[in-house]
Amino acid sequence: MNERRSNSSLREKINFLEAQSQKLEKIKDRLEEEVAERTLHLKEQKEQLQAITDNVPGVVFQFYAKNSGEIGVHYVSPKMTDIFGLEPIADPALFLQTFVKNIHTDDQQSWIDSVHEAVEKQIPWKWKGRYIKPSGEIIWFEGQSIPTVRKEEIVFDGIFIDITQKLKQEEERLETILHQEQLIRLDSLKTRAGAIAHRFNNAMMAVQGNLELMSLTLPAASDEYKMVMSAYQAANGASRIGSMMLTYVGQKPLQLQDIPFADLVRDSVTALKDKFQSNISLKFTPPDQTLFCSGDELQLKEVIESILTNAVESLNNQQGSLEISFGNEHYTSDSFPLPFRDEHRREGSYVFCRIQDNGHGISEGNLSQIFEPFYTTKFVGRGLGLALTVGILQSHHGAITVDSTYGKGTTVTIILPLINSPIQVTSPLSKKIKSDTISLSGDILIADDEPIILIACKMMLEQFGFTVHTAVNGREAVDLVQDQNIQFCAAVLDISMPEMDGIEAMKKIRKLRPSLPIVLISGYSEEDLPLADDLENKPDAFIAKPVQLSDLREKIEELVG
Repeated sequence: MNERRSNSSLREKINFLEAQSQKLEKIKDRLEEEVAERTLHLKEQKEQLQAITDNVPGVVFQFYAKNSGEIGVHYVSPKMTDIFGLEPIADPALFLQTFVKNIHTDDQQSWIDSVHEAVEKQIPWKWKGRYIKPSGEIIWFEGQSIPTVRKEEIVFDGIFIDITQKLKQEEERLETILHQEQLIRLDSLKTRAGAIAHRFNNAMMAVQGNLELMSLTLPAASDEYKMVMSAYQAANGASRIGSMMLTYVGQKPLQLQDIPFADLVRDSVTALKDKFQSNISLKFTPPDQTLFCSGDELQLKEVIESILTNAVESLNNQQGSLEISFGNEHYTSDSFPLPFRDEHRREGSYVFCRIQDNGHGISEGNLSQIFEPFYTTKFVGRGLGLALTVGILQSHHGAITVDSTYGKGTTVTIILPLINSPIQVTSPLSKKIKSDTISLSGDILIADDEPIILIACKMMLEQFGFTVHTAVNGREAVDLVQDQNIQFCAAVLDISMPEMDGIEAMKKIRKLRPSLPIVLISGYSEEDLPLADDLENKPDAFIAKPVQLSDLREKIEELVG
């Protein structure tokens, strides 16, 4: 009986143990499944985190600062190699030491101070500076991180970002803004200079006109004639002041002709031969073939001679060399300096003249200012700075570049649109004045609101043989043309007049007398006048003030002679 009870009890224990074993096996299987699931989940999270750090446009890092004072790195993303050219190092302390060593020497102390401040104050860290890659390339980067305080350390989770391109774009943006501000100032200057030149030329026209008329009444051998001609030459020189102001802002009328560029430069060198002392070595290398540009010969010579003069003076009477060479290149619009980037500077072929000296050069600080208006150091332009040259080349749709190293020399490159098939055009300056013996007669109209101009022009036209009718504004001029009793052979109209300007008067006269020749005169250049492209609204001739007797006669003879 007892044995039977004992066996029964043993079987119950065995069954119980087997049941517990099965439960434990199930628990084990479930735990293994959970561990596998969690392991897989952690692996997926790690892969996701790795993918994020790999695709972040920067280097993800985790720095630490232990309570013992040790500073190191727990993690650095692989982007470190792409951006900084530095392979992640297994030893955190050694990696940080290597990284800091490559920070630009001028920025290292700033880096160290910023890190210590962030650790001591347990505050977010942000820093910007330069880094020298193993290749020698210098980049700008920015770092920022957020601290997390742990039991034995502070960790900083953050990111490094390469901001080199960003800073370059910002610098270009600021440069563009500065250039736009300069253009606004130059436009304001252009308006004021044009107004001043207009009034000045009006006054000088009366002076020159009366002196010319007076010279016609005096014997050529008399002292009076000599005094009048001396005064006329002085007045003519003074009138160039207005011309200089217009040149400065690119408004001076261009007398365009096709020019062999190298020949023009050679002529300028010859004109300055007295400045080339024996201790200056001059090397002039002409192009392999003749390169033509279209330009105003006198204005371009002014540019070239100013640059040559400056190059010679940069040698300070010491032994030196000056090299002049030519060529043609393909330029894009963004390859020109900012002052020359506009709709007129288009991609294409350009001829260039390169003038290189080994003089004292220009410092970096001054070089960045040479295109500014009223830049006053002794460089091209003599007090007007490069703005004079800029104005001329802008009006020619060209450009100028200046490269210089202080103490070593300067290279100035003059760039102008290349003409592949030049058409020979006779410069207006070279036209021969027709003989004064040609007889002119008939009724002619002159309109100007300035009494001194009106009187001077009236006397000039009467000298030619015309019967002159005057008007003080455009409305009076139109009324005179409407008079059926007067058969005008030509009309000379000033553009700036009250009540009705010369352009509006011209349009109305054209409707009344379509075939009547009309000459417009102005102190402004023809290019800056609001003249339409259609023939009905364009004058038959244009004369810039101050009007000289020979110019006025030539234009009138061409129209009515």
